[in-house]
Amino acid sequence: MKELIRQFYNEGLGSLFYKKPISFINKKIKNKTIVKILSILLGLFYTILILVIIYYYLKKKLTI
Repeated sequence: MKELIRQFYNEGLGSLFYKKPISFINKKIKNKTIVKILSILLGLFYTILILVIIYYYLKKKLTI
């Protein structure tokens, strides 16, 4: 299960919307509390974005 979660956030769109911004935030901000909060918010945003994309994709595929 950990491998699937790692793939979700580090490969494909996760590389563009999650991994690169997190590495940029880690380089620019030294306060660990702010980095942790921003990474949680970014992960939440990425997860919601993917769920919305999946919803519209399935809605288009399953309707006649």
